[in-house]
Amino acid sequence: MADQFRYKLMTDLTAKDAPSDTDLVAVGNNGSSALRKLTFASIANAIKTKLLTWTFTNLTTSSKTLPGAVNELNSNSVSCRTTTETDFNNFPNNSWVWANNTSNTYTNAPSTSAFHVMTIQNGGYYKAQIAIGYANSGVYIRTNTGSSWTVWKAFSFV
Repeated sequence: MADQFRYKLMTDLTAKDAPSDTDLVAVGNNGSSALRKLTFASIANAIKTKLLTWTFTNLTTSSKTLPGAVNELNSNSVSCRTTTETDFNNFPNNSWVWANNTSNTYTNAPSTSAFHVMTIQNGGYYKAQIAIGYANSGVYIRTNTGSSWTVWKAFSFV
């Protein structure tokens, strides 16, 4: 009875589309004709461990592991937030801010409107701000090379 599976061909076995953790898989040892059994869960865990620890030299992030690269990319992302800061000169670097206080009274703003403001810092001193006005009040840009901000310049879309 035990020999009935010994000579079955793979093509004779019933197909299974979705393996479960307790399914068994036969594996061979390198350099040996002995077969061993593994559960699908143990194979999945081994693959997961490899993916978490492998070094991928072609990644353009400073971390070359998948979790490190994902964490690095997530930490560099910019998300929109509200602010209580009323001076555009003091908005945080590398941020996207929704500037909308009740009176829209801001210092160093391009106009009296609510704005989405992106503040981008490159290197030590160079900064740029892009202000996108609410309700079609315009798109503006200005830069700072370390000592002072330039005047706001309005974009015209034709």
